[in-house]
Amino acid sequence: MLATDGCGAPLYGVSPYGLCVAFQQMVRSPAGSYERQVADAIRTYPAWASGDGELDTSLMAALPGLLVKSGAEGVLAFAHESGAAGAVKVQDGSSRPLGPVAVAVLAALGLGNTALQGMRATPVSGGSQVVGHVEAAI
Repeated sequence: MLATDGCGAPLYGVSPYGLCVAFQQMVRSPAGSYERQVADAIRTYPAWASGDGELDTSLMAALPGLLVKSGAEGVLAFAHESGAAGAVKVQDGSSRPLGPVAVAVLAALGLGNTALQGMRATPVSGGSQVVGHVEAAI
């Protein structure tokens, strides 16, 4: 399936399962392969893929060996050097729940750690005050 993203670039349709497998293949490919070079570059310089302070960068800093990339319309995919991998698609396209859901899935896969705990909830603001939070329930 081919569509066009907001920038006008071609966009190929892929299922969450397909994303999961692709990310897993990148981190488990032999050292020196093109796939592994991409995964290693992103894990070494995560801010170059997403920016300082972004969810992807924060997750990779909190969990060594993790490759993460979020995308448009509430999509996030990850794989760890252990072989654990996952993909998240938020049905309404919101990115707000991605952090809590990713942390919950990582914990369910046995990859939770104390550095990730600060990302378990995303604040919800009403005006200039925090009025609640988004937390995953899996």
